[in-house]
Amino acid sequence: MEKLLAFPDFQKALLFKFAVRAGADFETPITAAEAAQLVEGRFRQSWVKVAAEQLHEQEFLRPTSGFDDTYDTFYVLTLAGLNEAQQYARYEGFDLWAEIEKLEEQSEADTSANDFVPQGPVIEIDRSSKVFSDLEREIKDTLKHAQMSNQLMSDVTGQRRIKEGQAGQVLLESDRVDAGLIRRVFLPALRSLLKIASEEAIKTIIKKAIEALLAFLPPGA
Repeated sequence: MEKLLAFPDFQKALLFKFAVRAGADFETPITAAEAAQLVEGRFRQSWVKVAAEQLHEQEFLRPTSGFDDTYDTFYVLTLAGLNEAQQYARYEGFDLWAEIEKLEEQSEADTSANDFVPQGPVIEIDRSSKVFSDLEREIKDTLKHAQMSNQLMSDVTGQRRIKEGQAGQVLLESDRVDAGLIRRVFLPALRSLLKIASEEAIKTIIKKAIEALLAFLPPGA
């Protein structure tokens, strides 16, 4: 059996993987559970929330506002957190930026691969539910404003991510959707657009879409 990580080692690895998952961006909200998915080695699931709270107390992570309290807390990386993650990477012999690039390339490959087989719970869409109507509205609003943004439309990656978002809209027209596919199509596209955008108004709109998407997906999807 794989050796259990010591809690302090897990906590340091969690912060490092948080920086990787967030792309070293200070405005990309993710959950500690998402970062923990990248941690190598065996650890207790109960550690994830506690470790994230302690990283917040150390001012390495900052909770975001505006997310539904019934779902996991979303954090953003702080400058102190990025510096700490880079220090950990140097000590362990990792390259933070190479890890970020590798994860982004993997995300793009997963989204565009022709032989991709989605995995995840199947969601029966209730079009009268507030959660779905919020998601549909925020995605539509995001794509509309993204197409009106000269910055995003003049960026090759921005154009591709907008097209991916439009393809994702088609999935929402079905009566049943695969939660894993929805996550893989929408999240990389929205987070990439958030990273590219410089206008605060556009960033706010994209963040609302991410919030609505994460609220729509079942826990663990």
